[in-house]
Amino acid sequence: MEKQYKILGMTCSGCQEKISEKLNSLENIKADINLENNTATIISDKEFEINTLNKALEEIGNYKLEDPDNPEKTFIKPQDRVSPSSVYYCPMECEGEKVYFQQGKRCPTCNMYLVPIEEKHAKDPNFKPAYSQTNLPENFKDNIGEYYCPMFCESDKIYPEKGDCPICNMHLEEITEDLVKNSISNSHQHSHDHTHHQEAPKVTDEMAGKYYCPMYCEGDKVYDSNVGCPVCGMDLVKHPEKKAAKYTCPMHPEIIRDEPGDCPICGMDLVRMPDKNEEEDETYNILKNKFIISLAF
Repeated sequence: MEKQYKILGMTCSGCQEKISEKLNSLENIKADINLENNTATIISDKEFEINTLNKALEEIGNYKLEDPDNPEKTFIKPQDRVSPSSVYYCPMECEGEKVYFQQGKRCPTCNMYLVPIEEKHAKDPNFKPAYSQTNLPENFKDNIGEYYCPMFCESDKIYPEKGDCPICNMHLEEITEDLVKNSISNSHQHSHDHTHHQEAPKVTDEMAGKYYCPMYCEGDKVYDSNVGCPVCGMDLVKHPEKKAAKYTCPMHPEIIRDEPGDCPICGMDLVRMPDKNEEEDETYNILKNKFIISLAF
């Protein structure tokens, strides 16, 4: 009897030697360990159980033979996970239902990596399967010539005429035979490239308060108002407003300036005034407390 298994936990020639020595020490077992392919070929003239082999491996380290009938799920780091729909969310849901369209980014609130929205949906027994360009609804193949929303806002709903999605305002696209064929051929491949999706541009100060297309159809182009993307028709999203910093003197709080500098009364360096929604500047608090203490004595 000869069987081949994948070895989990083997990373070097030292591991290879330990595993080979342990398995070959077992009665009626001959093991050939391949480091390059991470495999173990087990030869025996009698029936053997994989659990018996794994118990022996546990004695020498964190090694395990993978059962080909029940393969281990490979762990993928959060920043490397790909959403078929190109939609991501914060696992802590810091901003409620807010979603993002960039893979590998962090939540602006808790700094956790964003993960595919499909992971959230998988936990909800009432949620319908997520669709994408490579994972189309079953009813599409029977409705060639009809129209659908590229963001699948209403799941597998189709529309009889060309127009805009009533949810996201994106232009509806036609269901073609090529679209269905490509979906079938790519059904076993991971894909996160949306038809209109471009690489997210770097946000600059000039973009503050402006609007942009979340699909980045025109790259880093911004708009003065939410008129809808001229390419895909989707609602635009507003970049956060740039906050104007104010500076004050810790000893003379009545002195307020738009730029850093010196206090005209005592000559001390002006420090940045905290915004209403953020914690006060540590330097400001230290100097302020010292001033109060000096007055007391």
